[in-house]
Amino acid sequence: MSFALSAPPVQALPANSNVYIANLTEANIGNLENGTLIFGIFGKIAKTAAKTAKKTSKAVSKSAKKSSKSAKKTSKAASKSAKKTSKASSKTASASKTKGGSIKRSSSPVHKHRELRNTTIDNFKVDKSHLGTGTKTTAKTRQYVNNPNTRVPYKIQSSFKSGKESRRLSVDNPRSKRMDAGHSLGNQSGGKGHVNEHVFPQNPSINRGTKGNRTWRNHEDKFKAAVQKNGSGTYQVRQLYR
Repeated sequence: MSFALSAPPVQALPANSNVYIANLTEANIGNLENGTLIFGIFGKIAKTAAKTAKKTSKAVSKSAKKSSKSAKKTSKAASKSAKKTSKASSKTASASKTKGGSIKRSSSPVHKHRELRNTTIDNFKVDKSHLGTGTKTTAKTRQYVNNPNTRVPYKIQSSFKSGKESRRLSVDNPRSKRMDAGHSLGNQSGGKGHVNEHVFPQNPSINRGTKGNRTWRNHEDKFKAAVQKNGSGTYQVRQLYR
């Protein structure tokens, strides 16, 4: 028994099939054009964003370059300042040395000044090179000791040590109509009479050693002689206030 295969019947296209195909084609073309338009819009947005990003990148780059230049300038300035400081220190160190390479001592005695409620204390370290380098008092320092705001000590105490020699002295300091600017450290031992901190109100007769009152002057002279002999010494003056 045999069977015959038959092809499915061919359906005829509708009478308006050409119109349908034409409409379908136009619709596709329209969709394609709309798609192109949409892609065109997104393309423009993307280009604008890319340009903005590029501009931002350039601005950031410029800012970074400026910061880098500013940092370099600051670094150079700091380096120059450090070099100047180093040179100044080197010059100071060089100036403190003699031709033989030994260290040259300070041209003035080392001075420490302390003001307390009832006492003023002046400490000096003196070496032989300071002897004879003191200065006289000036109109300014004499005016300072006679200023009503400057305290006048009622008693002056002094002590010194040089080598194995040491001495102590305590003297009254009576007020007078006009006080002398007495050296805390004697002029002959390097005391600076032109500096307020190196002077104090002192009774003229005690300061000058007049009227047979040479106790203070002798004390200063003995310290100078001790330093001349031993090479150095320490000297202290205490001013006592009521």
